[in-house]
Order: sequence, then structure tokens, then C-alpha cells
Amino acid sequence: MLGHTTRKTRVGWAVLGCSLTLVATACGGGDSADTTTRGNTATTASPSGTSGGTAAPTDEFEPQTFVVDHTVWHSGFKIDVRGGELTRDENALSGRVTHSLVLEVSYENLGQFDTFFDAQMAVVADGDSFVYENFGGDSVGSGLSSKAELTFRVEEDFDPSGAQLIIGSGDEARATVPLGPGGGELVALEPIDVAVSGSISMELIDLEITGGDLRYDVPDNYRQVDSGELALTLSFDATSRKGGNWSIFADNFALIGPDGNAIGADGAELENLAGSDGGTVTSDMTIRFLVEDPASGAYALRFTPGNWFIGEDGTTEASLEFTLE
Repeated sequence: MLGHTTRKTRVGWAVLGCSLTLVATACGGGDSADTTTRGNTATTASPSGTSGGTAAPTDEFEPQTFVVDHTVWHSGFKIDVRGGELTRDENALSGRVTHSLVLEVSYENLGQFDTFFDAQMAVVADGDSFVYENFGGDSVGSGLSSKAELTFRVEEDFDPSGAQLIIGSGDEARATVPLGPGGGELVALEPIDVAVSGSISMELIDLEITGGDLRYDVPDNYRQVDSGELALTLSFDATSRKGGNWSIFADNFALIGPDGNAIGADGAELENLAGSDGGTVTSDMTIRFLVEDPASGAYALRFTPGNWFIGEDGTTEASLEFTLE
């Protein structure tokens, strides 16, 4: 069980009523109402022995369970929100009553390290925000899943049918999970595969683009992109016809966007390239760029390698054009 938000306190009405009854009994008898004066304050006890005035308030909170069954992606994790429960707890000694929303979730770690999910989370309903304040929890192994319970302190009139769980801070792409039919639209931030393929060819090196994806996060370093952006990652193989081992770098790449401006690489997974006259292939490399959301439009991937890959024809760069729908 993970941590909780700030608790709220209720007044011990039963104790107050008992106190007034004892005063009336001490100061009179019989079935008629008695009045005792303390200084300038008069207290009246009814014939039944209970205090007069306003009746004790009633807690209208209704414990319940409900199904959510939504999946979202955020900061290198796939999060399944399965369902929830509303609970009421009363402290036997103090009489303090707390009302809680407990969400059952599971986290799948999509990155390469063992770590825990620590994005900001809040439940919002009727303009009120209930923030989850206990970050951390159990570490989730790379490629593995782990179940957890998220507990939020809520008001006694909280209604999950119109509530939503918001994951992420205001300056980053945020996921939204409706907890009921009135909780708004699901914003899943689901990754999108893009069908990009083709070759970038030079005299001593070829790059074969094999595919790519658009994401709102970067699982390799558990980073969420800023609001209004997407991470475009392109996968490729390289064939080197230059003997020995030679390098390519992230700054050898640029993406020309729909507006004609060049975008520098945000990150890459690259290898030193072994080469031979007949060509030696190095596979499964990636290059990543941050593009605007939505990302539809015409692009060009430009490759400008180091001078060790400049052949006798003097070509210094080459590019591949593609379109995202």
C-alpha cells in the first residue's frame, strides 16, 4: 500500500451530547426539563436526557467499488488502471473519519533499468484536486510488471463517476484516465508506429531506414516530452565500405521539418561501424528528434558524416524524404 494525502477531522458529537446530559442530571431530577446556569450561559437538558439544539450530522459517504479498465503510457511505463474502491475509516480512539479513493493499477517498465514510477498524479472531480503525495514505491524490473494501490484522501461526497486521474505535470504531455462515464475523454498517449523506409546512399556508407515510432515519452531515460511535442525515433542499419572501424555521431543527422527548418537530434543509439570493401552491416541503431504534435507533414532526414566517409566523388551529405500522415 502506498501513502496517503492529508486527512480531514470530524467533530466528536456523541461526546458533547453525553457531557450535557451529565450536567442536567446533576442539577435536577424528574421528567421535566431542568436548566443550569454557568456564568452567563444557560444549558437546558430535555426530559430524555439528550441535549437540545441541532442534531448530529450524518455521514452520507457510500463505500463502493467500480471498474476503470484503461491503459495509458507515461515516462517509460505502461500503466493499467484496473478499478477503484471508495472506503470510509473511523479511528476508534479519536473518532476521526477519513474517506479514501483507492485505485488498483499495474506498472510495466518499458526501459532498460530497474526503477520506480514517479510521475505526478492527481484525481480531479467537480473542480477539486486530490494529489497523490507518496512517490516512489517498489522498484519495477526492466521489462517486468508490478501491481500497486494508489490511495487518495477525498471528501465524503466524492463521486468517481465524474472524476479523472491525471498523470504528469503541467509542462509535459499528460495522460488522462476517466474513472467513470462523466470523467471526460481518455488521453492514453499510446505510441504510434510509423511506416518510414528507404535508403541514404553515399560512396562509402549506406543507411537503410527500417521503421520508426512517435511517442510522448523516451523509455530509455524515463523522460516525458514537453506538452505540444512528440519524440520521433527512426531505426536504421548501416553498411560501411571503408576498412577498419569508424564512427557516426548524433550530430551527423538533422531532420528537416514541414516548415523547412532543421531539427537537431535529441538522442541516438549508435555503434562504431566495422567496414570492408564488400560492405559490412551494423544493425539496429536509432536516431531521435523532437517534433511538433501533431506531427503530420513532409520531412527529410539529412546525413552529413565525418570526412572519413567522404569518397572520391566528394559527396558530403545525402538525405531521405518521407511523409507522416
